[in-house]
Amino acid sequence: MIDSSFRRRVKHVAGAADVADEAGGRGAVDFAAEVLDVDFQGVGAGRGAEREALGENGRGKDLAGVAQEEFQQVEFRPGEGERLAGAPDFARPTSLLKPDLTLLVEGVDGSGATVISRTAKTPIPIQTPEQRLLRVKLTSLCMTVPVMGAPAGPMCTAVDQTCIAGRCQDNHLLPSDLEIYQPTWATDVPDICRPASPGTAEVIVGTGQTDYLPLIAGQVVQAERGPQGGHHLYIALRQKNLHRSGSTTTITGRRPDTGVDIPPTAFVFTFDADEGGYCKLYGLRYQLDNGGIDYTQFLDHDLDLTVTVRDSSGTVGKGTVRVHVSPTVL
Repeated sequence: MIDSSFRRRVKHVAGAADVADEAGGRGAVDFAAEVLDVDFQGVGAGRGAEREALGENGRGKDLAGVAQEEFQQVEFRPGEGERLAGAPDFARPTSLLKPDLTLLVEGVDGSGATVISRTAKTPIPIQTPEQRLLRVKLTSLCMTVPVMGAPAGPMCTAVDQTCIAGRCQDNHLLPSDLEIYQPTWATDVPDICRPASPGTAEVIVGTGQTDYLPLIAGQVVQAERGPQGGHHLYIALRQKNLHRSGSTTTITGRRPDTGVDIPPTAFVFTFDADEGGYCKLYGLRYQLDNGGIDYTQFLDHDLDLTVTVRDSSGTVGKGTVRVHVSPTVL
């Protein structure tokens, strides 16, 4: 564990902020330092934040006894010693894109000694309508002191090198690495199923016990008898722009000619990565006799299946397909 007096600080080192200040412009990049696997959390910089989180020397408040503190945001105003680095809100010549934003994030112990740090460098997009977020991750693999018996991370002293995931790597980022800023940035962390700056959520309903298989409208699906006496269909799905873990998948069914509904069934399973930027989930048993209703009324009839996925960010995706339930049960 890290000493309870562990603190953190974030600095603008050099670069595009000076361009913004000279022009009297307003910064348009938020800093977000995420800390993983250790007993402290990160600090970001952005508008609408609370200035008192940093003292005059730029260090944060102590995190005594806090294992998982909420992410904070801090506003740096032009002219302060440690400033918000960003681009002005007006057009500038392309040549002014050359200076990089260089960011240094440090974690210090109770004595003020730096025990973890990371640098990041990126050109600033000048003409962009959205405020952008620079997300920087710190991990225990880069601690310069041993943590819980693990060896210390490397000392990255070469130019433009920084410790990332326990290895010295290039600290340059692309403009595309700057996410569109959202107030929920601390909890809405990109993953393989929901990337940074995601598009519209999409859900495609399929079938399959051991993998995803597509369904077409009117396709016959086989009802099966389960090990505990229920009667079910195997449902699968593909989704895009919804979080991989912590998402709730709910299946509902309705016989369209009678309006009879099958009670919904919900699952919280982690999605697997799939082709084309999609993620998939399969082997979901949807009982035709869920809630004790008579399953035979759905045999040899059409059934509208709807799958709804709600992820941890509150984003919802929905997909529907009409199938025909087989007249027999395996």
